[in-house]
Amino acid sequence: WTPWRRSWKGRNPCSNRWFKAGQVSPPIKGASGVFVAQVVSFADVKEPADLAAEAKQQLGSQLQNRSQYETYNALREKAGIVDRRSKFY
Repeated sequence: WTPWRRSWKGRNPCSNRWFKAGQVSPPIKGASGVFVAQVVSFADVKEPADLAAEAKQQLGSQLQNRSQYETYNALREKAGIVDRRSKFY
């Protein structure tokens, strides 16, 4: 246990609240090694003017992709195609 780990729980360690630009983080233990981060700069994120339109566009795109996938699967099942690639790969 180290004090800095507890203070980061549930927070973004690279937010400007914790680091200043150019500051290097203490070592962070990860699953595949130890990591160190350095904040280069901060940018203000601007919200889109119309979130509802953007969400509607994203939903439409998701529904279009799903309908294409479902159509392909229905045709494949009706044709009796069996996918046996797992035996070869």
